[in-house]
Amino acid sequence: MITSNRGDGLIVDEVNIVSSTISGNTGVGVVVNKQGTITNSTIDNNTGGGIKANNERGDLGVDALPSLAVSHSTIAENGSTAAIAGGILLSESYSYAGDTNLLNLTNTTISGNTGSAAGGILIDRNNNSNGELIAEFENTIVARNTGSVADVSGNTQSLGYNLIGVLDGATGFTATGDLLGTASNPLNPKLGALKDNGGPTATQQLLP
Repeated sequence: MITSNRGDGLIVDEVNIVSSTISGNTGVGVVVNKQGTITNSTIDNNTGGGIKANNERGDLGVDALPSLAVSHSTIAENGSTAAIAGGILLSESYSYAGDTNLLNLTNTTISGNTGSAAGGILIDRNNNSNGELIAEFENTIVARNTGSVADVSGNTQSLGYNLIGVLDGATGFTATGDLLGTASNPLNPKLGALKDNGGPTATQQLLP
């Protein structure tokens, strides 16, 4: 468990986080500068946001494209009105044509986060970037987040069976099984409180 730090909880170039809790930090829960995986983990109640995945190609002499895969995890109750994105910020400050910076979300819940630009997920491409910045979603819930755009903002691709509470800030959710709400008619994900439901970390149980 990484908790209650004054600042970011974890700042890494490459990381593999499994069955872990990152909670209660005054900065971002996890900052990944190159590549990482987060599995069976919970990132919650971090004031600066849940996850920040950077793409600064060429930084520190490393010519590598970052990618982040999050699966079977909960990103909940992170951020504040001072945070740019409450749940996940995927950012790209510089890239070449043909580059792809990828965030993959599978079997993951992103809920109850707050950010000024986006409550749930913000895909933020700088004007100096010539590559592709994209987030893929599969069997994932993004709902009940709060921001100028509530749930998802930016370039996305659905692999199917997602629930997006408010779709208004994103495109690409046209796959089989996608359930989509709007600001005027948001979808209720029917999630319980974040608590111990018998797994390695706290989760939000699906309610009937």
